[in-house]
Amino acid sequence: MFLQGVCDDLDMPRALDITWRLAESDVSPASKYEILTSFDQVLGLDLEGSEDMFIVDSVTTNLLLDRANFKSANDYIEPTLLEMKFLKLDMY
Repeated sequence: MFLQGVCDDLDMPRALDITWRLAESDVSPASKYEILTSFDQVLGLDLEGSEDMFIVDSVTTNLLLDRANFKSANDYIEPTLLEMKFLKLDMY
């Protein structure tokens, strides 16, 4: 389907849609990596050369854990205060 989209007068929106569907699918990580790497040869996104955008520092991780704990305890005031800290950390 990806190749059809690209070959159909360079229908890149369709090719990107297929790429995102694959990324969000239940396909095994190893298969996703292999397929997305081949898609990237056409899309030129440099996926292998990009930094891991999901590395989160310990301060942010602790704030997120605290927020989840407060919300699970039905305390919604503290999470709001933590969200204000997120704003200061430029999280949103």
